[in-house]
Amino acid sequence: MCIRDSSRTITHLNLSNNYLTVESAQSIKDFLETNITLTHLDLKYNKLHDEGIRIISEGLKGNKTLKALNLKSINMGHKGIEAVSEMLKVNDALECLSMTHNNITEESMEVISEALKSNKTLLRLNLFVNNIEEKGGKIAGKLLKKNKVLEELDLGANCIDVEGGKAIAEALKSNKALKLLSLNNNKIGDLNVVGDMLKVNKTLIKLRLNNNFLGGTELNSFAGALKTNTTLTHLYLDSNSLNCSNIEEICKALKFNKSLKRLYPVSYTHLTLPTICSV
Repeated sequence: MCIRDSSRTITHLNLSNNYLTVESAQSIKDFLETNITLTHLDLKYNKLHDEGIRIISEGLKGNKTLKALNLKSINMGHKGIEAVSEMLKVNDALECLSMTHNNITEESMEVISEALKSNKTLLRLNLFVNNIEEKGGKIAGKLLKKNKVLEELDLGANCIDVEGGKAIAEALKSNKALKLLSLNNNKIGDLNVVGDMLKVNKTLIKLRLNNNFLGGTELNSFAGALKTNTTLTHLYLDSNSLNCSNIEEICKALKFNKSLKRLYPVSYTHLTLPTICSV
């Protein structure tokens, strides 16, 4: 494989689903070390594996122009995560990184967290559909307490349970950077923990909590938070276990809320829109 950029004007390069292998990685590395215009690189759905990612990460250590990198579903394991994390410690250009649908575990989350303690440029991190689980959720919480740059974080579909959710919520009480958090398709299980966070957080704008086994108990803290929070504009609660009483609590709170623009509580709650609107 040979990548040529004779015009020196290329800014976006999509190599997704191209049967790229470890052998292709060296050409990509060489290109990244010399190109000065590329801002977006999409490598998703290739079989680069850990060794290919190690080679490409070496090429990115000194790169000053790439802003967005998509590494979705590239058969990356812990060694590959280690290589990306080492790159993040020294790269000062990358702003958006997607590593969805790989095999990022609790151990790998620790490595990523360590790298992001010193990284000052990454704004968006997408780890949707991996395997970070409870401990990984707690590690994410520690990261959010220290990182002052990250604005968007997607941890959806990672088997994060109640304790992991508590750690993340606790961190967001002091975090002043994160604006968008996706925790959908996990097992958070307690909306009142989220409510305690929303009472003091002043930066979160969009929060995805759909499909998290939420609802069924009183939502005193959560409803109270909706009354006073002035920054959250989008809230996703669909595909949970909200009952009529929960919906009533939320709707009463919304009479006092001045910021929320979009609320998604209906799907798979066994409630109809007229039921909600009549509360």
